[in-house]
Amino acid sequence: MKKIGLVGGTGPESTVMYYKKLNSEIDKLTEGKAMPDIAIESVNFRRAWDYVSGMKYDLLTDYLAEKVNSLVSGGAEVVSLTAVTMHMVYDELSNRISYPLISIPKAVSEEVSPHEPTVFKTAPSPPGHTANYER
Repeated sequence: MKKIGLVGGTGPESTVMYYKKLNSEIDKLTEGKAMPDIAIESVNFRRAWDYVSGMKYDLLTDYLAEKVNSLVSGGAEVVSLTAVTMHMVYDELSNRISYPLISIPKAVSEEVSPHEPTVFKTAPSPPGHTANYER
């Protein structure tokens, strides 16, 4: 089983939710025979939010890339951002790193509504940056 890396802390509640859900679902899927290896790299919410509110998207991408690289250095083979807001730089981040990065909003959208084009609609974002997601 691949080691999972979560970039969390921007919304501790969602980080905990993903951690618990991954553990319980994998336990069920393996009929109690395995639990996932999960690493969490915590983001300083205040720093990340300063980048977002100041529209410093390049700095946010740099900061999140550091977090992803730290997880990969620790053995994570697949990584995801746990906060939806941080997905505003998902495309830039994906292009900058050479590791699998999972988009939780995209995965949820595809799972919840495979026949609908989008469950999460995109909100306006700065030119050259990926869209932010909102319900």
